[in-house]
Amino acid sequence: MCPATHRAICRAPTPRAIVEGCIAAMLDAPAPAALRAGDRHWELLLELRRKADCRGNLVQDAYCAAFAIEHGWRRITTDRDFARFRGLVWQHPLDHP
Repeated sequence: MCPATHRAICRAPTPRAIVEGCIAAMLDAPAPAALRAGDRHWELLLELRRKADCRGNLVQDAYCAAFAIEHGWRRITTDRDFARFRGLVWQHPLDHP
């Protein structure tokens, strides 16, 4: 929700009500999967933040990286900052796998 409504990212940010409606529609779709932190999440997050010396926007990146590592997911992103997180499997969407 943050990027779609952020004035520094979007010239014409999407109204909050529209974004919330989109999220509600996704959650009501067949087989929605809400992210849940597992038992290792806090430990992974602290380790990633310390090793990458995260501050500012990188803290949220570490949070997303911890989810991906904990669940064995590949992070698809255009943000090459994710390369700093050891143990994270990530890929730029335009790169060949």
